[in-house]
Formats: sequence, structure tokens, C-alpha cells
Amino acid sequence: MRKPPVSPARSSILGLLAAVAIMALTSASRGQDVWQPAGGHIMTRWAKSVTPENVWPEYPRPTMVREKWKNLNGLWRYSVVTPNPGGQPVTQQGSILVPFPIESALSGVDRVLEPSETLSYQRNFAIPDDWKDQRVLLHFGAVDWHAKVFVNSKAVGQHTGGFDGFSFDITDSLKPGVNELRVDVIDPTDTGGQPRGKQWLTPGGIWYRRTSGIWQTVWMEPVSKNSIRLIDCAPDLSGSSVAFTVQTTGGAGQIELTITGDGAKPDVTRGAADGAVKVQVTPHPWSPDDPYLYQYQARLMENGKEVDRVSGYFAFRDIKVALDEHGVNRLMFNGKPLFQYGPLDQGFWPDGLYTPPNDEAMRFDIEAAKKMGCNMLRKHVKVESERFYYWCDKLGILVWQDMPSPFFRGVESKEEFVPLISDQWKKNFEKELRAMIAGRSQHPSIVMWVPFNEGWGQNDLEWCKKMVALCHELDPTRLVNNASGWTDMHVGDVVDLHSYPGPSMLPIEEKRASVLGEFGGLGLPVPGHVWVEKNNWGYISYKNAQELTDAYVALMEKMPLLISQGLCAAVYTQTTDVEIECNGWLTYDREVWKIDAARAEAATKKFYGPLPTVKVIVPSAQKEKQSWRYTTESPAANWFAADFNDAGWKVGDSGFGTKQTPGAIIGTEWKTGDIWIRRTFELKNTDFQDPHLVIHHDEDAEVYINGTLAGTYKRWTDGYAFEKLSPEAAKLFKVGSNTFAVHCHQTSGGQHIDVGVSDLIPAKGEGNAAPGGGGKPKATSRRENIEDYDTRTLAGFTLKINRDLSTNEPALLDRVIVQLAADLDEVSNFVPAAALDALRGVTIWIERQGSSAMGWGGHGMCCHWSPNWLASQGLLTEKAGGVEIISPADFLSWRRDQPYMAFHELAHAYHWRVSRLDGDIDAAYQRALKSGIYDKVARNSLAEGKTERAYAATNSHEYFAELSEAYFALNDFYPYTRRQLAVHDPEGLKMIERMWNLSPEEIKNATAVREAGVGSGAPALSPGK
Repeated sequence: MRKPPVSPARSSILGLLAAVAIMALTSASRGQDVWQPAGGHIMTRWAKSVTPENVWPEYPRPTMVREKWKNLNGLWRYSVVTPNPGGQPVTQQGSILVPFPIESALSGVDRVLEPSETLSYQRNFAIPDDWKDQRVLLHFGAVDWHAKVFVNSKAVGQHTGGFDGFSFDITDSLKPGVNELRVDVIDPTDTGGQPRGKQWLTPGGIWYRRTSGIWQTVWMEPVSKNSIRLIDCAPDLSGSSVAFTVQTTGGAGQIELTITGDGAKPDVTRGAADGAVKVQVTPHPWSPDDPYLYQYQARLMENGKEVDRVSGYFAFRDIKVALDEHGVNRLMFNGKPLFQYGPLDQGFWPDGLYTPPNDEAMRFDIEAAKKMGCNMLRKHVKVESERFYYWCDKLGILVWQDMPSPFFRGVESKEEFVPLISDQWKKNFEKELRAMIAGRSQHPSIVMWVPFNEGWGQNDLEWCKKMVALCHELDPTRLVNNASGWTDMHVGDVVDLHSYPGPSMLPIEEKRASVLGEFGGLGLPVPGHVWVEKNNWGYISYKNAQELTDAYVALMEKMPLLISQGLCAAVYTQTTDVEIECNGWLTYDREVWKIDAARAEAATKKFYGPLPTVKVIVPSAQKEKQSWRYTTESPAANWFAADFNDAGWKVGDSGFGTKQTPGAIIGTEWKTGDIWIRRTFELKNTDFQDPHLVIHHDEDAEVYINGTLAGTYKRWTDGYAFEKLSPEAAKLFKVGSNTFAVHCHQTSGGQHIDVGVSDLIPAKGEGNAAPGGGGKPKATSRRENIEDYDTRTLAGFTLKINRDLSTNEPALLDRVIVQLAADLDEVSNFVPAAALDALRGVTIWIERQGSSAMGWGGHGMCCHWSPNWLASQGLLTEKAGGVEIISPADFLSWRRDQPYMAFHELAHAYHWRVSRLDGDIDAAYQRALKSGIYDKVARNSLAEGKTERAYAATNSHEYFAELSEAYFALNDFYPYTRRQLAVHDPEGLKMIERMWNLSPEEIKNATAVREAGVGSGAPALSPGK
């Protein structure tokens, strides 16, 4: 076949690159390379210690480590070829320090790479003698953006993508002695439609200098012909196990796994290569305040001989959205609500741009967040090297990981911020999204994927929703934030608001948690520590560090109010200044703490402790729309007076504004420049503890109470905010009739006004969530008392309801009763009559969250078997044989995946009554266990094709309850239905039919034996699956 012709211009560039490579290699062999930092910008303290001999010496892949490797970082030769229409291409060449991007000072070049140019790297290398007879892999941590790799002038591969690692087997291109390596790179930045984050051809404002070329470690390692290619480690906290899938290049051999750490046995676990190997471990959970890591070693064996060995680490932790004790969706970490707070962390450096000067510098930024009292950071539109996440894992900080935004502005763009999306744009995005999740999913610190930021390229919403679904599909163990700020597509696990300066929040939702994805941005340029001396900015700027710290702490003091209403996380902008954006805790060079860290940490600790109660005094539209008088025409001068006659004004419901305004609740549309609103309200008393105005204003507003100015509010909010009323303003309220009068002025953009008043009741007692969500439930000496329970009958069943719940959480109790009534009605329809009579003798206990002496969090229901155990725990022995709803919120939440939870626990209670006859149950269970039919089964919450050990295999009690669910209703493990049970476990089916169809006399006799005082058995069964 004839080769296609090469264009003259392209041909000349390729030829020139080859020629330049030869000259560069010759020059390098003569030792003529010289390096020093370039550029005239500020530098960090770590830059001073960087040399070509010590640059990034650390092993770059801490989750899968091999002993033998060769670091190729250091001084390379480079050339930049610029097309010259009508003439020969123009070439610039010299030395460059890898892995710093060419635009950075630490590269030694400090030169912008234009989209039309090609950057070529060259260096020599030799293969160590002890790598003989092995394959050689060449690895790149990251190259931005399109890289072509040549070894000894032979093309070994190419790669597109600026943030993910890639590798080539270069063995067949090697020769004895000195080898030549060349990497050619082009980087379109914002002209090519690739994910690039904040990189911009013309930096300014929130857009920064680009990073082109190699910016993470380049390295080689030897492997055998059949070697370990990838290890997927899947810890299961609730299942007390970890599953390893070890992929090999040859698909043969045996894997030997050894795990070290708390609760891990020193035994070697063996399994076939490319298969799943599960290891049981009593888990020590990982958390920000206890970042406990387990170590593993995996050996690939062939015919009894080791051919490959790698080591790494993993951790046990769990993250999900679930209802708390008040019925509000929270971010549950290891089964408990944990408020997550941390900085927007952009990962830019004045001397290395995307590449930190060294490992110590990178660690510093993570420790800075911990120093400020944070337990989380949001890695903003950048994917870091693996060592960054290693330090997050090791130091203990949660990570929200953004997908870098493409933000492509094509030739057909109609708007700067919402360009048309081309098919190639989508392909690039999806490819790199998949690579990000695959490349970083082994790090326990990452708890959330953020595929989109604000409105940066989401004009094809259906495709964007598919990308959100893809995140869930690729990694169901983490949360997904569909869009941080602005373009909410009503999917994912959280609803996210950006509010500058804030803080504020979006209303709580039925299925998603409410988070504040960005706020703050308080600015202070520090002379001598800025990127440029003029034209720096912050969202709001201050004169000195004292002013800035005071303002920061004031923002932090507003946070507990929002948390008590349902806010689950907040992200402050930002860790450090970046170029001309001077709103960091630290200066860009990390030399000056602009905010007093000790004061900041003290304020932040309040997020994790007891929270104040918010008592609504005068409702805003958040609770329900309120009737106001309003006018958009300039009123009389005394319009704010308490006795002003507003009868001629219009009547409308709050809030007033436009629907597209962030956080707005619209009752009456308002589109003019000004609006004046008034309303009267009654107060029975004015004994307020800490009254706050609840206000959403866009833009400037002035608020009068009973004719006196109570406060003026500049700029705008992106949601409802709490503003503390001064002592003088608080005294303006009176018993009886009161008047609000409010004026709001609008210039451009969104507009909205609504006002209410709430009183803050200070928190009491100890908090239930540490900054890191670690630790164990505190022991309690509290003993239950039967007099603390009210009795109620529901569908023929007796309920015992903790009076704390009915008194303090009546709405939550009502929701439980409604759901339980529906569950019990269904049970009554399918259980045989004699068995149903026995079940109606079961007492159902309903506790208030945390009130049970069991102190169990993250559990929905259980059945109590042993009165002796109950007595030892300070629990009522009357609960033996009964069913307990330990956590009403969990009961409601867990039913989404386990709709027959109540019947499952009632099946345990029935088993308790007929346990004298459970020889049949145990015999069927032992047969099933021995056959292995429940070792690997499907589950409704698992991805298609995935399996796990059935809950029925836990013990004979769970075997009976699980098969009962399948027989009468629908189980969440396979077999799901009676028909499937008949095929999968026919002996189990026969046992279930016999036990549930006992005669009234058999049930009566068996129950009498049980109630005669048999106190042995499990303490409590099935505190959730």
C-alpha cells in the first residue's frame, strides 16, 4: 500500500525535529547542559533546594510499588519548533528541568508554548545490567497534552490527555549501551477542546498561566513477561473484608496476598490471577482524625516461583448520603453525620505552575488545611500526581475531586461561558473522565467526584447527565456532585451552591444533601509576596491581616446556623493566592499566613460540635410564602414609618425577584430597578436569645423595623443568609403588632428580596461529630425505664414508643408510623394466619436516635434474642423477642434499598418463638453453606455482573430471615423471589414452607418453651445489612 503524502510544512517540521534531537543528544553527551531557575516572579522557599540531581526523587506510584525502578527526572534537552508560513520553521533549543512545565521558572526556560508549536524533549539513558531478560516499561505521570514518544527514533506510542498517567513497553526498541528517548508535545490549551482546568492562553482574573509538556515524573521499571498490570482493591467496611482483583499481562499464574494491620491475619491468601481474592479483616476504619492504612503485598507466582511482586496500601471507610435523626439528608461518613469543611485547593505554584517544587512543598498545602481546622479539600479542576493523594490518605483529609473543565470556545460559540460542544470535545472529556476515576480510585481520601463546575460547558445537559451517571457506574463507592454551583441538573448525590462571600445554602432536598461548594474569597494582597505588584484582586478586599481575620471568623460564625438547618459541607476560596487572585489563606509563595490560623481553627471547631437550634420568629418564604404589600414606583418619603398607609400598594407573595436568581424562592416576579415591600406581623413575646435577620437580597437592601433602620446590606447573597441583629435593632421588636419595611435596589444580573427573623438557641451538651468523624461511640451508663415508653396499637401489633421521640421529634415519628403501617398491612396479607397471630404477639419498640443505651449509629432495626445480654447493657429485658427501630431516620432511609426490612426483623422474632423447632432451619443452612450456593450472588444494589457473599450465609438466623423475604416478598440478595429460591435452594424452600405453616398448637408450645426463660443466643440480630 502506498503511504499518503506528507504536507511540505509538516514534513519539514518532522525532519527538523529529528535533526534537532541528534544535535541535542550530541550536546548532552559533551556535558554542556547548564540549569538555573528562570523568570522574574516570586518563588517558594522549597525552590531554593531544587537541583537537577535531586528533582522529585520519590517513587511516583505509592499504591502499587516495585523495588526496582529508574527515575528519568532531571535535565533534558528541549527544542521548540514554530511554523513559519512560506519559510523554514523557527527553532529554539536549550536545557529544561523535567518534570517542570516549560512555562515555569523551575523548568529553567519560562517560555509560553503556543498551540501551533511543537515542544520536543530529548535525553539519553541506559538500562541497568540487572534488568537483563526483563521487559522494560516507560511511565509518564502526566504530559499536557498530546505526546508522541520515540525510543532510538522508533515510535513506541502516543497519548492525549493532560492529567492521567500512561505507559509503553519499550523493550523491543532498546539497544545495548546508550539509548535515545524523545517526546514530542503539542498543547492547544483553550483552542483544542481538551480538559485543561484554569489554564488560559491569555491569563487574568480567575484564569492562570498554562502548563505544557511533561509536568509529572518520568520513570522506568523492569517486569517479567507475565507481570502484575493493575491491582483493584475494594475494602468493604460493613462486610469486614477486602477484595483484590489482580490483573496480569499474561493472564496466568497464582496470586499470593499478605495484609498487615489491625485485625488482619498474617496468613497468605491465594487466588488465581485476574480473579477476585477476598480477605476477611476486622476493620480499623480510616478517618481524617485517624487515617489508619493497611499495607498489602501481592506476589505473582508461576510454577512455585515468584515472577513479580508489588506492595501498596488501602483503608476501610464508607461515604453515603442518608437521613439523620431529624430526617435531614447528611453526608454520612463511616455511618455517622460528618460536616465536611475545607479549602478550594487549586494546586498552582509560582515557581512550578502545576508542578510543586518538591514533595515537602506539596505536603505543606495539605497540612495547611489541617492547621486551619479542616477535614476536607476540594481539588479544583486539576488532577494531581498520585503522591498528593498519598499524603491526603496518610495525613487524613477528605478530597472532593473535580474533573478539569474543557471550557472550549469554538468558532461557533455564541457565548464565552457556554460554548457549543463538539463531538470531539465530548470524546476528550469522557476519555479523561474515565482515566481520572481509574487512575485515582484506589485512594481512600477521595470521597466525591465533581464532573462539572458551575456552567463551564454544559449546554448539552442530556450528555452531561450521562457523564454524571458514568461516574456512578465507574465508581459506586463514592458520591457524585453533578455540578458545583450554577448548572444543577437535578441528579447526583448533592445540590451545590456557590455564594460569595456567603455563607448561605440551598433548601434541603428529599434525596440529596445540600452543600456550599464555594464561598468566601476574602482578599488581601501582601506587597513583596504577589505575582504582580498592581491590579491584584479578591472578591472582597481588606486593608490588613487583622481586618481579614476578623472578617473570616465572622463568616465562620455564621456556619453553625446553616449546619443546624441542613448544610452538609462548605468549601472556602481558597488555600493560597494564585497569580493576581489574592484571596488565599496564604500568599502565593506560601510565606505569609494572611489569616490567623489559631483563631480560624477555633472558629472551625464549632462546625463539628453541638449545634444551635434555629427558632423561626417571623417566617420567610423558606418556610412558606408570605403576603406583603409592595410597589415598584418611588413612594412617599415616610414609606418606612410604622404608621405609613400602604393600602394603595399591590399585594404579593414573597420572595420578590426573578426565577433565574441563585437561591431565590419566587412568589411575585420583580424585574424593575427598585422595589419597596412592607408587612405586619404579631409577636406574643420578645424574649429572644440571639435574634438574626434571615435575608436573601440581590442587590443592596435596607431593612426597617417599626419605622427605624435596623440594617443595610450591600452587594448580594446567593441564598438565604443569617445576619445578626445589633442589640439596638433587636430592641425594636415589641409585643403585639410589628412592621417590616424593606427597600431593595437592583443594577444588573439576578434580583431578589425576602426577609424573616429567627432566634438562635445556643447549643447544649457534647457534639456528636469530631472534625474527622473518627473514634467509637461513647459508652453510656444510662439504663432504660419502661415508664419512658408510650403504648400504641398499629395493624394489630403493639408499639412501644420512646417518649423523647414523640415529644421532641413528632414529625419524624409520624413518618415512621405511616411507613410502618404500610409495611405491617402488607405482612398481614401474605403471612399464614397462625404465624400472623404469633407475629402480633411481637412488640415493636421505636427509639429516638441515640437514646437507646445500645448507642448504635447507622443501624435501622434489630431483633433482640437474649434477655441476659439486654440486662447487661442496661436495656429493658422486656425487649427480648421483640423488634426495635434503633434509628427512625435510618429505618426510613434504608427502606429504599431494603423495602422488607420490617418483615426481615419480624421473621427473626418468629424464629425466636419457634426456635425449639429450628433443627430444620440449621440443617438447611448447613447444607447450603457447604454447597457454596450463597458464596457469590447478585444484589440489587450492585452493578450488573458484580457479586458478593449473600447475607443469608452469615448464620442460621439470617438464613431464615433472608429466605423468608424471598419466599413471601422480595429479597435484596439473590434469590430475590420464591420462584428463584425454588431453583437456587430447594431444600431451603421446603424448610421455609414448613416453618411458616406450623399449626397454632405447634407455635404455642414452641413459644411457651422460649418464654419459660431460655436466655441464650445472639444479643441482637440484623442491625441492618
